[in-house]
Amino acid sequence: MVAEPFVVAAMASRSDGARVLWCPVLRSEYRGNPDFPYRTHDKIKLTGVPTVVKYVNGEVKGRCVDDECHSKDKLTSLLAA
Repeated sequence: MVAEPFVVAAMASRSDGARVLWCPVLRSEYRGNPDFPYRTHDKIKLTGVPTVVKYVNGEVKGRCVDDECHSKDKLTSLLAA
């Protein structure tokens, strides 16, 4: 998981009780499968792996997808309180 250290670093400075939920995705099940559950879920709508989604009170407030998850600046901006 290449993006993991970037997500951990972006979350390390938060003190507001925010949490990370890791949802493993097997490439063999996801790739080319338009019916993959995370793709069709109304709150997730996965378009690429990895994806980081920010939820506030159950609503999507932003996301980083694919290479954006390897950018400390993009993740920090997304996850800013």
